[in-house]
Amino acid sequence: MASPGSPLDVLPSDVLDHIAFYVAVAEPTGPPCPLLPLLTTSSRIHYHLSIANNPHLYARIFRANFDHRAPARRFCEEAAYASALASQLVHYSRALFHIKQADIYSPDLLHAFYRLFALSIENDGRNARLLQWAALPQFLQRYIRHRLWAYRADSNGWPLESPENSFALWLYFFSLDQQTLAQQSEQDRHHFLFLFRPFAFYNFRYPPFLVPDNHVHLPLAAHPTLYHDHSAITPHGFYPLYRSPDSLKHSFEHFGRRIAIAEPPIGLVAKLLYVALHERYPIVIPDLIPRDRHEANALNVGGPTIADYQEFANQTAVQFPAPSHSSWRDEPDEEGGRIADTRPWRIDGKGESARHDNDWERWRGCLDPWDATRTKGPVYTPGSLSGFWTGQYLVPDVENYHVAMNSAAFIPRLEHPAVMASVVPLFFRLREHHCVSPAVPLPHTEVRDNDPLDEGVMNAYFPRGFPDAYLGLPSSFSEIRRDGVLRLRQRGTTQEYVYETYVEGRANSHDEATCEMCRYEAEGERAARMAEERESSVPPSEGSVGDVSDYESESEAESHVERVRRDVQSALGDQVDLEELIDDVSRQGDCSDDSASICDTASDGGTEIISTCSGVLDIIVTGETLPHHALAWGDFRIYGRVRAWDGLVVLVRAPIWNGPGLPPHDTFIFRGYVVAGRNLVGSWRHVTGNIHSIPLEGPFVVSKQDAREGAEEGAREDGETAQGPGDGGPQA
Repeated sequence: MASPGSPLDVLPSDVLDHIAFYVAVAEPTGPPCPLLPLLTTSSRIHYHLSIANNPHLYARIFRANFDHRAPARRFCEEAAYASALASQLVHYSRALFHIKQADIYSPDLLHAFYRLFALSIENDGRNARLLQWAALPQFLQRYIRHRLWAYRADSNGWPLESPENSFALWLYFFSLDQQTLAQQSEQDRHHFLFLFRPFAFYNFRYPPFLVPDNHVHLPLAAHPTLYHDHSAITPHGFYPLYRSPDSLKHSFEHFGRRIAIAEPPIGLVAKLLYVALHERYPIVIPDLIPRDRHEANALNVGGPTIADYQEFANQTAVQFPAPSHSSWRDEPDEEGGRIADTRPWRIDGKGESARHDNDWERWRGCLDPWDATRTKGPVYTPGSLSGFWTGQYLVPDVENYHVAMNSAAFIPRLEHPAVMASVVPLFFRLREHHCVSPAVPLPHTEVRDNDPLDEGVMNAYFPRGFPDAYLGLPSSFSEIRRDGVLRLRQRGTTQEYVYETYVEGRANSHDEATCEMCRYEAEGERAARMAEERESSVPPSEGSVGDVSDYESESEAESHVERVRRDVQSALGDQVDLEELIDDVSRQGDCSDDSASICDTASDGGTEIISTCSGVLDIIVTGETLPHHALAWGDFRIYGRVRAWDGLVVLVRAPIWNGPGLPPHDTFIFRGYVVAGRNLVGSWRHVTGNIHSIPLEGPFVVSKQDAREGAEEGAREDGETAQGPGDGGPQA
């Protein structure tokens, strides 16, 4: 109980605030625990320093100890209010203390995981220091060892895809770095691979995508039962698996508002973790192969050389979040800070949290594939794929995979497989091509009424006949030319589809005056403003729209509102639906879900709204293996698209030339997400003629390498005009 008096009672309130602040931040590695004794010195001090009476003090403490730039960037001014920061200080401190207590079986653990998940993807340095204080990495390792496979009896021995398990593995990924992995014992690495394996390989039970990859037209139009009617039935349920949005929705209070996020798929993060641990093992180099390409040419043999294997061994597929434990914002970098505090969705955004902006919008906005009303920020930043990528994909044992697919129980054979996965290198260069408004994007594959599951994923959602020209085959589309753009035209038609090739640092042709998205938003704002002005200009004798009692009847008020709406609609023209515009503008007033604006909050007070529409309507990806990689691992062309709803990347890799000494290759589809701005992670499968067959799948991870590759590619494209699709790639 607080004492009746204290010598500090005579101090002015502002002086007391300063004392409390410096006491609270005396231990910057943890929550403000030193403040607690000060609160007990007297009733007056306790009253003045209570969080209810002095939220500005606790907001100041929060800004000193926690990273606060990302929430302000993602939530606008609401996340910078003193009350919001003070409330979040309490939530985060409780979650950190919860982990510090090291009870992996706590019934409230999931709520702590919610907070720490947000804390991790808001990290710009300070949050990492707090998570280390709470010993989160050690806590997660204990959780994985003792709880990841717990309670399996309820699911025939299969490890549970529970919210606790999902958030625990994502938090574990956020806590890792290469140094930590290098210090891990071989015994621990082997045990963790054993625990992660089912989640990483068995997509039929642990899907890595928020919506099955066979769909590109979202939100989904049909009822779930229609998709089930066309789905395959396995011992694990329907395939593909359409999970209930309610079961994946998690709500909690965050910076003063109630938010919901989609459960991040455990099947996705398990792939990242499995590959990260697996690639710590040394590469086995076959005997009796040439030392390098020079020797291989002299011997007239093809295939990989020792030098090729060594290059692969020196690459890292998985890149982890930066391990910094101090905020880069403490450095005197005003320009970098200004850019980081805005929301321009650039691929070169400074600060660790900027790499998670797309991830955050994906988990926030992609909750329900049947919801056509929910808005969200960008789930993919244009330009993210452009560059040179390296990594690997893993091929599971075919026999064991089919046993698992058809087994209702997780039998011992699946727990301890005799044959582990084989590793295949991945090297390729990608380019992005953007359809910029008001250009018309290439149509996606149409949904067939007799098969609502087939939306063209086997062809990366392209209409039939498009990629053939790119692969050098007969095509119904005219030649693709690279003069800084892709120009596509189906033979016999006049419609041309123009896609601008992305080059880092070079602006596209977006113009607010011609961009349909910018015009649509501007017309919506104009409509709302005109409606407000007309309604506010009504003479008092005629009554007020907001006060029906001033009219003789309610119907008279409704008639007046209808007249105003008709006048505004007339001013806008017949091509614009006023109701849709007003609804859109109302939703876009919440900047956390508005992809066309950003929030630069300098203090608790002001907010500047800046237009950041890129004009990009659709993204096509093309690519190939480089010549020296083609000689070692096979020559491939790559084409694909990015699903707008959640940023799912779908790439088709087709063999062009296998080369002497190389086995024949099939056409593969790689589907995945760009995670943390660094890694493209997901699942590969063969292209087949039957969308309903349950394929053999395995994990893949690639990460973007030195940005100079992209710069060199851009320089080459600047000098190319009217060339064929294969120029610049490996030749047979």
